[in-house]
Formats: sequence, structure tokens, C-alpha cells
Amino acid sequence: MNDLELLRHAKEYIDKMANGMNPLTNEIVPEDDILNNIKISRCLFYVSGVLQGLLNGEQQRTAMPHKMPRKSDFSISEDELSRYEFSQEPLTISELTHRINCLVDLENMKPLHYRTITEWLSSIGLLEEKERISGGLTKRPTASGEQLGIHVEERVGIDGNIYYVNIYDLQAQQYIIANLVSALGR
Repeated sequence: MNDLELLRHAKEYIDKMANGMNPLTNEIVPEDDILNNIKISRCLFYVSGVLQGLLNGEQQRTAMPHKMPRKSDFSISEDELSRYEFSQEPLTISELTHRINCLVDLENMKPLHYRTITEWLSSIGLLEEKERISGGLTKRPTASGEQLGIHVEERVGIDGNIYYVNIYDLQAQQYIIANLVSALGR
């Protein structure tokens, strides 16, 4: 493998991780995985941009990263959202967000982060913060959220540890997609 192929391969891995995916298995990582931390995600998107600059032969872009054009905030049109493919199987918020991000061109725009959606759902009373047994806070569905189709599912991690994740059934996905443009305030 030559240097250019290695660079493309590295960028592919970085892009997958930035979008909350395990680059080896192509599986969406759990909501509480470090890859879904907004600071880590932003860093990975930045590195992806630097690698793309190298691939495009834009050496100046990496020499002066502070001169990189700033990406605009995430936005999506009703027309773009109409292409969203709903899942009959419940999705995690990371999976749902990944599907939304795939509908737009993220070259000059920041990706939508799952926290944007969960914060909105909290603000309208569908999610609430609860204390974890292991410490810290997590968002869990309220009674209204459960009626809408947000549920908690127990899963087992690669390490054998049990963790809990919110899942969004078809009705909850439809609600989020139908209200996303207005929720983003654009």
C-alpha cells in the first residue's frame, strides 16, 4: 500500500469514527461511547478535513489550520429530510443521527450531533435526566416519551458489561423527522 492509499484508508477510518461508527465492523457505537463525545467527534471531523486537504494536494491547509474556512452550522431542508429511510427496527439516537447526516453534504457544514436532538427532546418533555447506578447522569424517556415510542433497552458490550440505551421505534423516528427542521430553528 502506498502513502496515498494509506492516507485514504486513514481518512475512511477517521470519517467512520467521527460519525459514531466502529471503523472495523461498521456498527454504530453505543450512545455513551467516547466516539460520541462532541469534543472527540469535532476533533475527528477536523482531522478528516486535514486529511482531505492532503489528498487534494492542499498542503497550505495543514500548514495553517487556523486559516481553514469555518463550517456552517448543520441545516437540512424538508426536501432532504423526505429522503430519510425509516427503520421498522428501533434505532439508537446515534444511528438515527447518522442516517440524517447521510442526507446532506457535510463538506462545508458541521454534522448534526445526537445531543442536539436529545436536548430538544428534553426541552419538550420527552426525555429527562436520571442518575446512573454507576454515577453521572443519563437521559431516559418520560412517560410521554415512552408513549411516543422511546424505550430503554439493555445491551451487552464487547467487554461483557451490561449497559442501557434509549431506542427510538418507528413512531418516535417519524416524530423526530417531522419536527426536526422546526426544532433546529431554521
